[in-house]
Amino acid sequence: MIWVMGAIVLLLILTQAGSSTKGTGLSSMSNVSSAVQTIAQGIATAEGYYDGPGVIPYDNNNPGDIKVNGVIATYPDIQTGWNALYNQIQLMLDGRSSVYNPNMSISQVGQLWTGGDNATGWSDTVAGVIGVTPDTQLNQVS
Repeated sequence: MIWVMGAIVLLLILTQAGSSTKGTGLSSMSNVSSAVQTIAQGIATAEGYYDGPGVIPYDNNNPGDIKVNGVIATYPDIQTGWNALYNQIQLMLDGRSSVYNPNMSISQVGQLWTGGDNATGWSDTVAGVIGVTPDTQLNQVS
């Protein structure tokens, strides 16, 4: 009986620890819309974040491979990296981005996000994760 209770406590501890681990890609932020989270998951997949250690988005806590002043950003922790990606996507959807707008298709976003480097593959991956086609406009993602 004691070992069962010990196992349950250990499971609860591991579950709590796992909810904040780097690899989950899930945010505890309740104010992030499902559209933003879905698009973020697609971008993180296309950028190779889920490939794990040894890839820049993972190693830099930057699942979106976001550049700041032309340099790939390094964030102090994964939650800060996810928040940066969520913020960028929210700006895109709200029409407050200086580069992207909500009427752009995923393919158009891919052209700009990647600088033209395998933009088609990037767009196909993002669209596939979201469950739409690359011609889908950002404002149509729910």
